[in-house]
Amino acid sequence: MFPPEDLLEDLINLYFLYLPSYMTLLHEPTFRRDVASGLHHLDTSFGAVVLMVCAVASRGSSDPRVFLEAEPDAVQSAGWKWYSQTMTPPRSFFENPSIYDVQFCVLAAQYLLGTSAPQSAWTMIGLAARYAIELGLHRHRPGPPTLESELKKRVFWSIFMMDRHCSLYQGRPFMIRDEDFDVKYPFECDDEYWDTGNPATDFKQPPGEPSKMHAFVQYLNLCHIISFMMRTLYGIRKSQEAAGLKGSWIENTVAVLDSMLNSWYNDLPTRLRWDPQAQPGKWFLHSAKLYMIYYDLQIHVHRPFVHSPSPLALPSLAICTNAARSCIRLVEILLATSPVLSLIPNVGMAIFSAGTIIITNMWHTVRTRPGEPPLQRDGQDLCRCMNVLQQGAKQ
Repeated sequence: MFPPEDLLEDLINLYFLYLPSYMTLLHEPTFRRDVASGLHHLDTSFGAVVLMVCAVASRGSSDPRVFLEAEPDAVQSAGWKWYSQTMTPPRSFFENPSIYDVQFCVLAAQYLLGTSAPQSAWTMIGLAARYAIELGLHRHRPGPPTLESELKKRVFWSIFMMDRHCSLYQGRPFMIRDEDFDVKYPFECDDEYWDTGNPATDFKQPPGEPSKMHAFVQYLNLCHIISFMMRTLYGIRKSQEAAGLKGSWIENTVAVLDSMLNSWYNDLPTRLRWDPQAQPGKWFLHSAKLYMIYYDLQIHVHRPFVHSPSPLALPSLAICTNAARSCIRLVEILLATSPVLSLIPNVGMAIFSAGTIIITNMWHTVRTRPGEPPLQRDGQDLCRCMNVLQQGAKQ
């Protein structure tokens, strides 16, 4: 059962207004055209995709119809009525999957990240990865861009991004390793220029108008850094140890990761640089998302050494603390200017990581400087963390 027509339109508008800043999975004109033609009433797999779009977008909606009728005040139930209809797979496992089946799995994983069982998202994104490999989405296909080929790229890279974040935050292995695919990044062309009605101008981004896809590509570059970090610092059998390297390989690895993050940061174009004084505009959410993940990765790179007897301990604590403070202030600004904090799944985990670092810094101050109270700004930052988490818990 789909939402009423007016609510369905509102939820689709909400999805495409905010979600592409986090994950570019769908092609908006094609999706809207298929919905307008009633394909969701005819194709079960596409219907499941539409239901999941509604479920995900519901978390940013204030319309009371997105909540369960039996619990109209339970805002945590937003979208559940549509997600629950898809809990039975829309296809038999003996059938070949379609691109819709893969999109459904990615959207379901995104929705599950905002529930009380976020670990289920890792399982769902694993299913999406298996479907994608079965369809050959992980392989490079030479030739000019087409609607089908670019949509497949978007789907694969959305899986890659979700896989990296689910594994990072849940401490579980990747479903797809970097050496197992060779598909190229999505073509940097906005949705409206894919099909212009003139083959000569299809997939031609107008000069002087940067594509929003560039922000997604920058996000994927950060995900490759996550891959290297997880294999080296967090792997059960760390790749350097398995290779028999001795000596200060930990310090060298941290230096390499710092260099990779610095390189990424320095290569960002001006439009994607975070400006806390800027008014929300075309690049505001893209910039906020990228910087939030950047600060969170700085914390993940240095956090293992904060409590260790390593010479990296004090520098790592300082780097983590600065990154945590920057992340908290960024998300606080985002919360004040955007109503869609609950639509971006990794906000909660980034703020939680930042909060644990602030507490660690307070503990370090008490332990190393007896009689001296923790910095007042640490207490203020911790209150900011709690405020963001409380706001997110409502949805």
